[in-house]
Amino acid sequence: MKISKKRLANKVRKLEVQNYDMRQKIKKMDKLLTYIDELTTELNHALPDPEYDAKCEAVAGVEASLDRHCERLGLNKPKPKTLDQSVFDGLDEKWRFAAVNADGFTGLFKDRPYVRTNEWAASYTLHKNLGGKFDATNWKDSLIERSDLAKELLEVDLELPQVCPTCGHELEGKHE
Repeated sequence: MKISKKRLANKVRKLEVQNYDMRQKIKKMDKLLTYIDELTTELNHALPDPEYDAKCEAVAGVEASLDRHCERLGLNKPKPKTLDQSVFDGLDEKWRFAAVNADGFTGLFKDRPYVRTNEWAASYTLHKNLGGKFDATNWKDSLIERSDLAKELLEVDLELPQVCPTCGHELEGKHE
């Protein structure tokens, strides 16, 4: 039995739509969890603790103060997102590359970009910034290229072996 490429393409598109919907739901849940963590940290920051309050007064930045209270209360600091193929979901196929800059912001590129100071850049080609902060720990190695899963699946030969309708043996050349 052979599956037509058109039928396979339709199934792949359905799976891509379902995949996209699930990723969108996960992104919404991730935003809510991050918001809840930040809100909990801020609320707990208001609790009196003379020892930590004294340390916080000595520190100039609000971020460091919040970090100390997160540590004291055992709260997890939200982890930055990692760059993966999901950034291409719902975008035009012209966007072939994505990379994280040193500041955590991500750029999309039509052609392969190069590293320039603290960011990725492309000369004479289309590029745009993608919203949201990503993990910039190893930003110089963050470049990813869009994968074409649907096209790859269409190129797979799914021809199944022919079988005899009476005996069920695989048909190869002559059959008794």
